[in-house]
Amino acid sequence: MGNANGSQRSPRPLAALSARLPSARSALAQELRRGRDIANVSLSALAKATFSSKASISRWLSGTTLPSRDQAKRWAEHCGTDSAEMLRLWDVAAAVDTTSTSAVSVVGDGGSTADAGTPTVVDDSAAKPQTGRQSRRRRWITLGAVMVLTLAGVVVTTLLSTAESACTAAFPLELEMPGTTGATFGVTIKADCDGALERSYYLVEELPDVDPRNPHPAFYLKGEFGALTAGSSTSMQLLIREPVDTQAMFFVISVDSAGKRALGQNHVEDDGLLELPVGHRQESAMVWHRKGWE
Repeated sequence: MGNANGSQRSPRPLAALSARLPSARSALAQELRRGRDIANVSLSALAKATFSSKASISRWLSGTTLPSRDQAKRWAEHCGTDSAEMLRLWDVAAAVDTTSTSAVSVVGDGGSTADAGTPTVVDDSAAKPQTGRQSRRRRWITLGAVMVLTLAGVVVTTLLSTAESACTAAFPLELEMPGTTGATFGVTIKADCDGALERSYYLVEELPDVDPRNPHPAFYLKGEFGALTAGSSTSMQLLIREPVDTQAMFFVISVDSAGKRALGQNHVEDDGLLELPVGHRQESAMVWHRKGWE
């Protein structure tokens, strides 16, 4: 997600690789991760570049499955890493898995899967005559096994997708604003993850001492906006009437229905609030601002 100056937010940190992964597959996953970090790209961009899905990208990065050889090459080309080294690691990982006793799923172009390492199993059942009951029983067992594997695949894909989309930020919104301005300036609010539809969001200004005779902080609601979705942003133009060198603090709060009702209470001069609704709000990191000139 780009910010106001066109830079891109770093990809979300990945969980450590399992210690039980074969060393060859772990080495390939590390190379995939290195390319992702160097290129600073999202799972969506990698999925588009390799003609796959975000769920497949997650499995490759965790070492659960391997990309196809062609997809590994596209990954290196898209991220700007060494294609020859990527293919060397892929060849080693695929060769080790093919000769091991466990199969490995290689996800090919278009997201289809091919069994690249299933050991050969000799079945001598064809040499023995089967009764109709035995044949039907075998078919039912096979069908049941296919259904169980299919269901397991759906569950794993769902869990990966949920983990990928889960918000790990302490607060879903970030505030971007200049440190020193004149009477007016622009503010941008970015969403790191989806906002809650059942909550109301406000940009808040806090002034430390609004009354020299009775010093106390006051809070001013500078604007209300709806819940943003991950990757989106909204901007506001603010008018600041305080004297030069006034140092204020800005942040974003979200309140539930009870908190929204509480915002209508405890008014002070100029429609400020004496306090914010404790227990009914969450707030972003605070950003200091100083008015430097008229």
